Amino acid sequence: MNLKKSENNSLEPDINYNLPKVIKRTLPLFGLLFLIIGFMLNFQTISTIKSIINSNLSVNKNCKLSINDIDIKYLSLGFSFKNISSSSRCHDSIKSIKSIFLGFRGISFSPLGLRLSFNIDLSKIKNIHIISSLGFSEFKLVLNEQRLKLKEIIKMTNSPIDLSGNLIIDGVISGDYNKIKGSNISISSDSIEVPAQDIGGFLIPRLDLHENSLKLDTKNSGSLRIRSLSIGSKKDILQILAQGEIKKFTNFARAILSFEGKFNLKKELNQKIPLLNLLLDKKKKSQGYYQFELNGRMSKPNFNVK
Repeated sequence: MNLKKSENNSLEPDINYNLPKVIKRTLPLFGLLFLIIGFMLNFQTISTIKSIINSNLSVNKNCKLSINDIDIKYLSLGFSFKNISSSSRCHDSIKSIKSIFLGFRGISFSPLGLRLSFNIDLSKIKNIHIISSLGFSEFKLVLNEQRLKLKEIIKMTNSPIDLSGNLIIDGVISGDYNKIKGSNISISSDSIEVPAQDIGGFLIPRLDLHENSLKLDTKNSGSLRIRSLSIGSKKDILQILAQGEIKKFTNFARAILSFEGKFNLKKELNQKIPLLNLLLDKKKKSQGYYQFELNGRMSKPNFNVK
C-alpha cells in the first residue's frame, strides 16, 4: 500500500480505484439497456403496439384479423404474437396461424430500412422462416432453403390430391405495400410419392417421381412465368418437362394458361392405364417424348398432344 500526504501533511493510504477495461466499456451499454427496459416496463408498450397492429389488420374487409396476445422478448429483441383471431372469410391457411415471432436483425440497405425475421407456426406446418427487409415504401422477403412437407401443405389447402415428400423453397419476393412487383422462386424435391388414388373418376396408379423442380418468376404485368417445370426423371415411369406463362394469375376466373412441353410414359404405366394407349395411339414421338400444349383459361384449359 502506498502512502500520500494530505492537505494537513498527514500520511494517508493511496488506494487505486481503476476498473478493468472490459468493465469500463460494457457498463455504459448495460446502463443504456436497463434504461430502455425500464422505460418500456413503465410505458404501456404492449397495449399501444396491439392497438396499432389490430387497427391496420381490421382494414381488410375480406379477411379481418386481430392479435390478442403480444409478448416482448427483450433478450432476443423481438415480439411474439399469439392467439390470433380471423374472420370466416379468411383462407384456411390464414386461419391456421398459431403464432408469429418477429425479430429485429439490424439495418437493411436494400431497401433502406429495417431487417427483420419472421418465424410462423401454423396448426399443420411448423416453423416457416422468412427474412424481410422493410423500407419506407417497399419491402423484400427472402426464403432461404425453407423445407416443407407435402402432406402438411395438402392438409392445409384441403387439396383432394394425396402426395407425400419434402419440398425445398428458395426465393425472393419484392414490391411496395400495395402490390408485389417481382419475385424469383425455386422449388425442388428429390422424391415425391403419389399413392394410388381416384382423381375426378380417373384411377391413378402409384407413382414415385424423382428430380422434381419448378422455377418461376413474376413481373409488374401481373403474369407468372414458369421458366422450367420438371416432374420425374428419365428412370421413372413418368417424366414431364414444360415451360410457359400464366397471365392474370391472381384472378383464377380470368387467368389464362400458355404452356408447351413434352412427356414420356414407360410401358409399365401404359399397362396400368389402358386409356392412355387409346389417347396416344396415333400420336408421334420426338426423341422418345410426346409434345403437348396447354392453353386457355385456367378454369377450363385445353390440353392437346401434338
